[in-house]
Amino acid sequence: MLTFGPEGQTFHEDHIAVSRWTTLACRQADHDPRLLYAVMTPEWIGAIGELVDLDQMMMVPGVEPPTTT
Repeated sequence: MLTFGPEGQTFHEDHIAVSRWTTLACRQADHDPRLLYAVMTPEWIGAIGELVDLDQMMMVPGVEPPTTT
């Protein structure tokens, strides 16, 4: 199962809700599903930042995009 990370990737309220619902569903499943969270690497942020204004991509003004470290 692939979903947004807990921060919703762009801090969008709907993305955060989907992450919570998916995480809870996986925890409550009768089987043991593999739960994966989508992430953005610093390299990806740099590349997309050349094409799109990151302030337009993030849903909360002034926050830095969450990345892997």
